[in-house]
Amino acid sequence: MISINLVYEDELQKAVMLRILAMFGEKFYPGTFFPGNGFGYIKKRIHNFHEASKIMPYFILTDLDTAPCAPLKIQTWLTGDKNPNLIFRIAVPEVESWVYADIVNFPKQFRCQYTIPNGADATEDGKKFLFTIIKKTAPKIIQEEILPEIGTSAKIGKGYNLVLCNFVARYWDPHIARLHSKSLHRAIVALERYNPV
Repeated sequence: MISINLVYEDELQKAVMLRILAMFGEKFYPGTFFPGNGFGYIKKRIHNFHEASKIMPYFILTDLDTAPCAPLKIQTWLTGDKNPNLIFRIAVPEVESWVYADIVNFPKQFRCQYTIPNGADATEDGKKFLFTIIKKTAPKIIQEEILPEIGTSAKIGKGYNLVLCNFVARYWDPHIARLHSKSLHRAIVALERYNPV
């Protein structure tokens, strides 16, 4: 088994990364967790993680957000040759899009309806799109957990992380989701091809 350290922005990314690793059976197991509070933590320490990857593999995940494209964001953050032990992936546009790219289980569990004819990566804002589909068709009890409370400064609902992380751990199928998210597919392929050096 390959021990691989995980670097991520938030709890939802962590849940997604763990579920992806679980696809590989006994090939991988998580090493040390490096939780950030947004992308700033990762960007500031990316060269430290790159240097450390020469000793032990690192799997880093961040959102594309407003960057023009994933390759440019990676090149901007990490100049020069990249160590093969550093698996640095970008969720396009956000990790939420990887979650609702499972067009079978997400609508079933959250009782919502939506279409992504051009794939999840084509949605302009992952979290905003998720809020839209939940608000439009999901039952009120689900809306209350996921959506920010009106009249407050909250950016997410009180149960956002708990509910979505539970969904990812129990129901999310990355095999289905990768068919509808190119950035997720590329992340899985990077792990499929990876052998420590």
